[in-house]
Amino acid sequence: MTWTQLRKNASGDCYYMAKIVLYPLRTLGIPATIDFVRNWGNSTGAHAWDVVWTKEKMVAFMGLEQLPYEYNPFSIYPDSLTSIRFPAKVFRKTFSINKEIETWKEGLSSQDIPIILKDNKIKDVSDEYFPVTDIHWIALRESISDSLVYLSVYEDDWKLAYAAKNRKNKTVVFKQMKREMLYLPSVYRSGQVIPVDVPLTVDACGRTKRLQADVDKKISFTITSLYPALMEKIYALDHQDELPKDIFKRIDAGSFRRKPVNGEVYQLQYWKNGCWQICAKNEAVENKLVFKNIPSQALYILTGSNGKPLGRCFTLENGKQIFW
Repeated sequence: MTWTQLRKNASGDCYYMAKIVLYPLRTLGIPATIDFVRNWGNSTGAHAWDVVWTKEKMVAFMGLEQLPYEYNPFSIYPDSLTSIRFPAKVFRKTFSINKEIETWKEGLSSQDIPIILKDNKIKDVSDEYFPVTDIHWIALRESISDSLVYLSVYEDDWKLAYAAKNRKNKTVVFKQMKREMLYLPSVYRSGQVIPVDVPLTVDACGRTKRLQADVDKKISFTITSLYPALMEKIYALDHQDELPKDIFKRIDAGSFRRKPVNGEVYQLQYWKNGCWQICAKNEAVENKLVFKNIPSQALYILTGSNGKPLGRCFTLENGKQIFW
């Protein structure tokens, strides 16, 4: 929208909220721009906010909502450790062209250029917001040895987050990726995200782990919550009038979580050969789901009997669900 449209409509999403403040700031000679997230790594959706240059650095705030030094663009609810959304990347709108993005697009047909490469006037500023690491990935397939490769994050499906080109010895280096995240090496063909390896996780120290399902080593575990706490918080925000006033504290304490419904049948799927595959079905008893003889070291997701995913995909550590 233009400035005139913004003033006339007086409504819009977070990007327009940030933009309506950006115009007058620049008119007054105050250096400001917009930082944005294309997709979250532990939730769904996108986000944008303002940043302004002050005290030798860019400081985030939310136009018409929260001032600089008071705003956390990743928090959905203050004072809660389980209400933080994190992206794989944060980008900043610029006036100059990002030459690396132009290099990535060289030789690609128009149908093989994803939306994340459409805008070349952006800058990666992830390291200004959280600890990052360079992920070194080896291209195992000869067929993609010369391809542009991406890391995807999981929302309701896999979404491209960042790209890189092969270097020496088929090594692809994805720069400044957020730690404590789940990624899937992918290529993009005719509008489709195509997996080219198993998913991998990055821990707090920047170490990667490939989630290769071990069908020979079986495990058993119990599921007591259908959704991660973050999703419960987002649900609670949308239904505050229907829920107790201390709902967020209850979620943090684990006393208010949606559990498996007794008598209903659920499917457990795991990631194998580039897609989700059913590995078990079971009926909920005492608001719990018990799965036995399941392939270990995999990425899992729970679905209803109709196959529709519930919550988010997860891994297991000592029998405990770690949602991604």
